[in-house]
Amino acid sequence: VVRNPLDVVLSLADHFGLSLDQAIDFMANEDTGTPTNAENVTGYMGSWSTHVASWTVQPHPSIVVVRYEDLQDKPTKAFGQVARLLGMDHDRKRIKKAIQFSSFRELKKQELTEGFVEKSPNSRHFFRKGTKNQWVQSLSEDQIRRIIDDHGEQMSRYGYIPPRFK
Repeated sequence: VVRNPLDVVLSLADHFGLSLDQAIDFMANEDTGTPTNAENVTGYMGSWSTHVASWTVQPHPSIVVVRYEDLQDKPTKAFGQVARLLGMDHDRKRIKKAIQFSSFRELKKQELTEGFVEKSPNSRHFFRKGTKNQWVQSLSEDQIRRIIDDHGEQMSRYGYIPPRFK
């Protein structure tokens, strides 16, 4: 699943307890990774663009790339792509159930009742808002331009560059 970096930066800032400008720098850093702590070993990610390119640039029959936004806007179609990859596309009932149980509302409800292991101590919830285009209200023009300057090639591949910034 690939997500618009203009929205990723908001979630990343919340998750790691960073300012938006620090999160923009974090996403552009080729040495970026997950920190080591009591539950995790450091994991290399690279910049957002490097990370996305690492699993999307070379087509492979066992990989399907789905945009986060399409999971929201066209869940049956997006889940159908995954189901086809898994050889389950004939099972519409199962696809519908998968959509229901992986909805943001359901995952947030589960986190509130059972907790969520990947929740950061820096944030109140792992499942924060789950909506697209939050960046419109949250990022300055300069911040938007910085993200596009850093990640324009990958953003363009997935239709993430806002029209006024093309």
